[in-house]
Amino acid sequence: MQIVKATSLNRRQFLIRTGWIATGVTMLASCSPVYSLLPALPSTNDPEWADAITWVQAMPDGRIRFYCPRMEMGQGASVGLSQVVAEELNVGPNDIECIHPNTAQIPRFKMTVGSQSIASFFSPVSRTSAHLREALRQKAADKTGVDLRHIKDDQGGFRLSTGRKLKYRELVDDKPIIVSEEESVNRGNDPSLYSVHNAGKFQAIGNSWKHHELAEIVTGKPLYARDAAVPGMVYGQVIKPPTFQSKFVNANGRMAKKMPGVIAVVIDDSASFVGIITELPSQLPAAVAKLKVKWEKSVEPIENKLGEKLNVVKARENDSFEHTLISQGKSTKLNKARRRVKAKYETSFAAHAAMEPRAAIVSVKEDSVEVWCGSQDPFFVQGRVAKALGRKAASVVVYTHRMGGAFGGRVPCQASEEAAVLSKAVSRPVRVQWDRETEFAHNYFQPGFSHFIEAGVSENGLIDHWEHDFVSSPIITGPVPGNIAWFIDKFIADGGTARSGLPPYQAQYQRVRYSD
Repeated sequence: MQIVKATSLNRRQFLIRTGWIATGVTMLASCSPVYSLLPALPSTNDPEWADAITWVQAMPDGRIRFYCPRMEMGQGASVGLSQVVAEELNVGPNDIECIHPNTAQIPRFKMTVGSQSIASFFSPVSRTSAHLREALRQKAADKTGVDLRHIKDDQGGFRLSTGRKLKYRELVDDKPIIVSEEESVNRGNDPSLYSVHNAGKFQAIGNSWKHHELAEIVTGKPLYARDAAVPGMVYGQVIKPPTFQSKFVNANGRMAKKMPGVIAVVIDDSASFVGIITELPSQLPAAVAKLKVKWEKSVEPIENKLGEKLNVVKARENDSFEHTLISQGKSTKLNKARRRVKAKYETSFAAHAAMEPRAAIVSVKEDSVEVWCGSQDPFFVQGRVAKALGRKAASVVVYTHRMGGAFGGRVPCQASEEAAVLSKAVSRPVRVQWDRETEFAHNYFQPGFSHFIEAGVSENGLIDHWEHDFVSSPIITGPVPGNIAWFIDKFIADGGTARSGLPPYQAQYQRVRYSD
């Protein structure tokens, strides 16, 4: 197990911690995120140049540090983008220090979803790397008095017209070099992008590189959130409802509190929150068994409600679609088409079934909060933890870890919110680790879809008519609290739900509508 030293953020003090701890059951003021006016939302903005310039730095030892803005879950995006950095700066794999940043190290970046890492981040990574290369070239000119035109590229540095070589470590003093936005603007046009212009003769891109975490993966060294530990850490578990839409009635923790190793039982009636904290993880099952929690189950099966909502035929009859992706061309009469096709397609809800169930450690202090977890969007986790605690997001730092699979199901890390509430109750770092059963029953799911497609082919064999209607649930904004989700769903089209909704073929008439 990896021991991580908890560190102070050195940020200004925030509100004095609220709540109190009794020797028996701990009763908390509600800290559920649903009580906050503004919800934490996933990070959806494409990368900005002003943010990208913070990702790549030249270090005093000559290596290039790359704060990779992509979370790693086995897809290898960090390797591909590291090769882009290496291509621009003429360095090899051993010269790149690829770091998965925490939320205090670089500005907020887009969540790692949709197989978009290379497509969306190739350009900003190559640009900032090229600007750093030229900033180092300028330092070489300043140091030697040689005209920039006579300072040529060399492996890990530059070569002068005299034959002398200057390595990057000779150009960097005791502090890393990072390109400022002002410097890049003053330089005028972007420098030549080797990762674009050197196609066919790449030195790094496309080569076989070992992943920088490969040794840890193969040898089983600490790497994932489930491997992490911090000094003084204790263990927690939150009691989940037995079925979807079950309502919390009450809880009694007196017997559980008497069990060996139990530190506290945390009950918040207003937030339907029941949790327990023990000194050792092995003490949790027996203690949880002594908790008395009463739930009121929903009378009507949730499947009936879902069937009513996910009904594209009903939506077509009522003409009640919320969004139109495309509507163009002249509608033709399908009965004149050489061939007509119409069909309805249904897909069910699906669990993401990642190999690694989620886990998190949270340490809540008077003026700071630290989180260790794996997530596709650490800044979303930061926001959700802050909301759960009633803190400002700036007071929360999320330390990222590699994930054992994700597939979209690790955008939130609910275990981190649970651990945060428990840590606040006992003023100690708390680890919450979901098991496989909890992962399947209470994680974020891929929503079901209901599609209806009607199309026609003309006499010359071309698609003449394409109508596609579908109904589903929000994907990107799915984790938004229900008390405001209806408003967002009504007025903001969910790009995750609509992804791949546009037809890849030309047609004389196209119309695609959907509701989320």
